[in-house]
Order: sequence, then C-alpha cells, then structure tokens
Amino acid sequence: MLSREQSRAEDFERFLKKAEEAFNAVLEHRPSPSAYNGLGSVYLLRGDIDRSEKEIHSALELEPDYEPAKQDLQQIEDLRKEKKQPSATRVGLTLEQLELLALRSFRGCCRSIFFRESWLN
Repeated sequence: MLSREQSRAEDFERFLKKAEEAFNAVLEHRPSPSAYNGLGSVYLLRGDIDRSEKEIHSALELEPDYEPAKQDLQQIEDLRKEKKQPSATRVGLTLEQLELLALRSFRGCCRSIFFRESWLN
C-alpha cells in the first residue's frame, strides 16, 4: 500500500504530465506566450530549471513584455542564487491549487489563441 506522501507524489506527476501534454497541444496549433510560460512552469515544478528557462525565453521572444514570464525568470534567478531546487511543496501549493493554476493558465492561453486569431472567424 502506498503512503500518503507517495500517493501525492504520483498524483502530482500525473498532473504535470497532463499539463505538459495540454500545453504542447496548444503550442502545436498556435504558439503563444502563455502556453510557453505554462510549459516552462511544468518543467520548473519538475526541477528542470534549464528546460524551464528555455520555454520561458520562448514566451518572451513572442511577447517581450509578458509579465508572468518575467516573474518566472526572476524566480529562476532567485533559485539559482539560493542553489535550491524548485518544488510545489517549497512554494506551499497543494495539488488542488496547482491544478487550478494550470487550468487557469491553459484557459488563458486557449482564449488568447482563439479570440486573437482571425483564422477562426
């Protein structure tokens, strides 16, 4: 039988996998800063700082003033200075809070794709 902590970790990894798939699906159809940044957040939560930074820079290439990406880059800089690994528990988020954040981010990037693009009209 799995411990509560082990079960939570497995749920969290399943959630990150679904979020990664969702952001990649959006990026296949139409790149957007929020999708790149969302994918960067997934990698950051997995502890893959370099990959996270790459995706966040992709968001900024599309929209240099995209504030969420700027904030995430600052968080990465802070983590590197402190020589700490990122984690959901370090920032005090529950799985439910993470799911809600991902859902809002995913909805936001979908809205930006579907409502900004004339090819859907």
